[in-house]
Parts: sequence; C-alpha cells; structure tokens
Amino acid sequence: MLPPDDKLSALLRVIYVATIEIRAAAWQSEREETVEGKREALDVCAAMADAVHNIPLFLNDWEKWDETAFLNIIRVNAKKMAGKRVSDLEAVYRDAIARHGSNSA
Repeated sequence: MLPPDDKLSALLRVIYVATIEIRAAAWQSEREETVEGKREALDVCAAMADAVHNIPLFLNDWEKWDETAFLNIIRVNAKKMAGKRVSDLEAVYRDAIARHGSNSA
C-alpha cells in the first residue's frame, strides 16, 4: 500500500531537503581546516541521514509507517544539530502537508 498523496509529497520533500543539507555539510567539511570543524560538518551529515534513511522503505510498505516514531527520530536528530544552521525537518514535513492540503482544496 502506498502513502496518501499529502504524506508522500511531504516525505519526498523531507528527503530532498535533507540530501541538500548533507551535500552542503560535506562541502563544508572539505573547506574546514580544523579537525573539529570537519567533525561538526560530518555530524550534520550523519544526523540528517539518520533522520531520513528509512523513509524509502516505508513508501512501498505504508501500513508499517509510524508517524510518531518518525517525528521522534526527527526531533532527536534536531537536538543533535541544535545551534547549527540546518533545516528543521519536522517543519519541512508539516509545511509540505499543509501546502498539499491547500493546493487540493
């Protein structure tokens, strides 16, 4: 079973934003001169990837999707990235759902 259109659009948007953040952090890591700076950029890559890596598995197996667990994972990883200039994936998810609802009305 596939997800409803609003959830599908929102989850694809989250993956899109997260991969852009990962790419930007990887480029930042290359520019960093200190080990600490490189480690911080790589921490962003790891936290973003951790937040979204299971989404594709559930897109084709929607009945196993647990939105609460997903949002908890997003929040845990957001705490890891507190103070870093990265996108709030929960806000991306909720905004995409809201935007989809307003487009279908």
